[in-house]
Amino acid sequence: MTSFDDWLTILRCPSCGGPSLAAEAATIRCLDCGGSYPVAEEIIDFVAGRETTTLDDIDYDSLYMISDEPSPLFAELKRSAAGRWPAALGDVLEIGAGTGYQTVPLIMAGEARSLVVTDVSVKMLEICRSRLVRTGLEKRQPLLFLTYGGTESPFRAASFDSCFGSSVVHHILDVGAFLADMVRLLRPGGVAFFLEPNARFHRALLATLADILMDMGQDEPDNPELSLMANWLADVNLNLSHVGDLDFLATREDKHLFFSEEIEWLAREQGFAEAEALPLRADPCGCQALETYVTQCGVSPRTRAEVLARARQLGQRYFSLLPPRDLSPSFLLWFTKAKTSACPPPPPRLPAVKPEPLASNSILYRVELRRGHGSCNVQGWAVGHRTPAWLLLTLNEQLTRVPIWLPSADVNQAFGWRATRLFANALCARLTAEIPTDSASPTLSAAIETADGGRLELTPAGGIGLEDDLLILTNAGAADS
Repeated sequence: MTSFDDWLTILRCPSCGGPSLAAEAATIRCLDCGGSYPVAEEIIDFVAGRETTTLDDIDYDSLYMISDEPSPLFAELKRSAAGRWPAALGDVLEIGAGTGYQTVPLIMAGEARSLVVTDVSVKMLEICRSRLVRTGLEKRQPLLFLTYGGTESPFRAASFDSCFGSSVVHHILDVGAFLADMVRLLRPGGVAFFLEPNARFHRALLATLADILMDMGQDEPDNPELSLMANWLADVNLNLSHVGDLDFLATREDKHLFFSEEIEWLAREQGFAEAEALPLRADPCGCQALETYVTQCGVSPRTRAEVLARARQLGQRYFSLLPPRDLSPSFLLWFTKAKTSACPPPPPRLPAVKPEPLASNSILYRVELRRGHGSCNVQGWAVGHRTPAWLLLTLNEQLTRVPIWLPSADVNQAFGWRATRLFANALCARLTAEIPTDSASPTLSAAIETADGGRLELTPAGGIGLEDDLLILTNAGAADS
């Protein structure tokens, strides 16, 4: 049984920040504001349903092949950290523990004096706790389980020597605020380390897979497994096309992929004395990562083998362009808090890169607007050297942003040959939307916005009246697909 009284010295009320908490029969109660937080199966639920995860809807252990056996990944993290790894981890906060993939090897390593295990999901923590009980690891050191989504603040300052998580930071919308809180929670000289996806590696991976899918589509046009992989590719490409758009990313389960220099700069800006994005293991053609991803897509062993064989041939086309540390699919993000109370000055801000103006022919597009009863149906596609991210439609001064991201093999076939290194955007080119309009003849203007902030107007500045049932906007001419 967990004695919550032993842990109250590091906890505070997430609602008011008050330190006066009391452990009652099935709740933790704040004596300052009266807030109450349920306790079930020895798990404190500070999130209490304010945040959810779609991972609760799947068999997580089965999909990610997690068992009671210790993951070798923890040892790989230590090897990547090399001389940075402390002699002991001390009092540890694990963030996004899931079902215990990293919790098991952490406890078995015997480097933690105490461990607070957190996740946004009560279900995940229940599975994790059951795993530790079943394997006898629950008794190795003091353990506390509680829900935490990276946005609450249930911990007092300077409560931990180490904070870590595996594949968790990319789920948190405001990464800067999260890192600032990690600085607050760590004691002087403490470390925070996270395993997170590498954006440049995944760009090369998506480009490779796009080429593979197009080649396989010509050889096996009726293979239904191609769409499974294309859907995954489009989903990841959608996040890469909207880096930094927090309003949009808030709607996504996976929100970020990280560029090494940007996450290092952000961590130092938030108060870490040192910040490094360390490569974990090289995957120079993307084959190891592709094998994992296409397996999770549910393709057959035959299709998986075909994808990997083609990746060995095509991967160098894109991976040869990457610097050495970007040949790893994931980074070990290693952040160190200063040993003294003096906070180092933040680094100078990264210079803003202004996109070059879009040439009128830099984006090929075709957009159809069909008026219905009380709505306007929008279908179309856009492709170019600079990745189209949004169709911006203004109907009667009401702006609607339609993402451009759906898989479209025909667009890729029609235009992919026209330019080198279109990456995945020629395969993820379609858009669709149903936009309400109460006007019989709405005025309309339209533009395409690229992932780097460029803008291409599709209509005259004064707008076009949608007077007929169908309006077609295009510059693709006879090459329409």
